[in-house]
Amino acid sequence: MTSEHDEVEFYGEPVTVAEQLIHERGSRYGRFLDQASVAVAIKEIMHSTPNWRRLAPDQREALDAFAMKASRALIGDPNYVDNWRDIEAYFKLVADRLESDQMLQRGS
Repeated sequence: MTSEHDEVEFYGEPVTVAEQLIHERGSRYGRFLDQASVAVAIKEIMHSTPNWRRLAPDQREALDAFAMKASRALIGDPNYVDNWRDIEAYFKLVADRLESDQMLQRGS
């Protein structure tokens, strides 16, 4: 098992695992500061809406995850399918929970 401080070869040069990960993610998602700035801007808008406090924790987290994934598409590779699948999955988790809650309410 490697730690983030272990060295590996990356393009023939020794780098830490963390450095390799940063390089790989940067090439796919763009510069982290740019991606984070977009994600934070989206989150600030969402968090300032009247219904934000009414949302359940899973709804809030799904929307925050959406902001992060959307910012990656907006700054990095917009055709990276995993970003879109992740967004879909977070929203599906919330929808499934809501459907289950509604079914339980109807059954009682």
